[in-house]
Amino acid sequence: MRSPRGPLGLALAVFSCLLFACGRGSVDPAPDNDRASDKKRGQLDWGPVERLAGSWAAYSATVLSADGTATVVWGGPRSGMSRQAPAGEPWGAATPIPHSKMASMYIAGADADGTVTAVWDSDDSYTTGTYSIWSATLPSGGAWSPAVKVATDPYEDIGLVDWDLAVGPSGDAVLSWVDEDQSMQVAHRPAGAEWSEPTSMKNSWTTLSAPVTIDAEGLATVAYLRGNAGLLTLAQGSEKGWAEPIELNEPLGLRPYDIAAAGDGEVAVAWQQKDLTFVTGRLVDGAVSEQQPLTDVRERTVEMVVSGADDGSARFVWRTAGDETEVRSVSQSSSGEIGDLEIIGKTSRCPPAEAPPVSLDSNGRGHAILAWSGTHPSGLNVAHLTAEDNGWAPQEVVTRGHGPGCENASTASLSEAGSALVTWVDSGSDPYGMGRALLARRGTLE
Repeated sequence: MRSPRGPLGLALAVFSCLLFACGRGSVDPAPDNDRASDKKRGQLDWGPVERLAGSWAAYSATVLSADGTATVVWGGPRSGMSRQAPAGEPWGAATPIPHSKMASMYIAGADADGTVTAVWDSDDSYTTGTYSIWSATLPSGGAWSPAVKVATDPYEDIGLVDWDLAVGPSGDAVLSWVDEDQSMQVAHRPAGAEWSEPTSMKNSWTTLSAPVTIDAEGLATVAYLRGNAGLLTLAQGSEKGWAEPIELNEPLGLRPYDIAAAGDGEVAVAWQQKDLTFVTGRLVDGAVSEQQPLTDVRERTVEMVVSGADDGSARFVWRTAGDETEVRSVSQSSSGEIGDLEIIGKTSRCPPAEAPPVSLDSNGRGHAILAWSGTHPSGLNVAHLTAEDNGWAPQEVVTRGHGPGCENASTASLSEAGSALVTWVDSGSDPYGMGRALLARRGTLE
């Protein structure tokens, strides 16, 4: 839930911060009712719940570097904040993010060396009359670079599904977002260089989300809806320019879709068609392979997410809409074989269109982690996928009574080294929504 903008919202935030000791430098234990049950499940060994920000926190983003170093960024009443923790070590003190005084949403990613790229939108309307997007980098164990402006006047209410960031292993990055005209904008940053001027994707004015991925060579792929028919469209490019977009034949309307890198130079694409069936295809060498049905089940959904592995396999997860909402998944092997439909778990009691999005991450080795608001009113559920058995392990409840609720999103991250991290904003910290604690739990995939 977005906080009120303007002087009233800022005054409430500062008042809440004074009451509750905002942005503490130490980690305080938070109530943890599930530690005993975690050990029984074996493969994910969770540590205690940790409080990263004491009272006013929102809009968090997390990154787990290849070596397991965790970085969390979030919005506070005075500026954006961040904390880092090497694998197995305590969290460092909270550090302000430059030029993020009026920031709201954050996204972040890291390269192979652990350098974090953070991006946020800033409400400068009270000083300059504009909204803008900014970015800065944070080396592992280092200090934030000066912030740079990526774009001005993006769509005001830029949400979690309205933009995306991908960072390649060498430091190349690509940022995509939906602007106020509902068209796709893309900016590219080569490793060690500056952000390019935004590029508007051709005839993308009907798009509603902006998934993007980038490979080891710096080639980016974006997906968006195009034209009056709402055709799902893919485009590839870099700082040198963008190739002609590729349109998929089936009119999509406003159905969910997502993409993910899967194997050497391949991109897995999944979408729901107008007849409510799910299909997937592969973008290889500038062309999309023959479409495959993911399942013969027809059902209404509100969300689709995809993760890929280095061996070319992929996982597709969606959240259903209706009285009995569920998180469901289908896998695809590196040879293209589609697995059986799996029901991972029930989702929250929130209205489907208002429930926080699920969070899916893969470490590239066939392991994945998924977090979502569960059926407990204030619980957070996590499931993990192992490469060995090619199936989702039983779900775990990582917190009860201090979960994200219907208002706040959670994040889940998994590193190549097997470290896991989930974060969420406690929906029960403040009934007015202004003084909420940022909580985290770290684990190890055994």
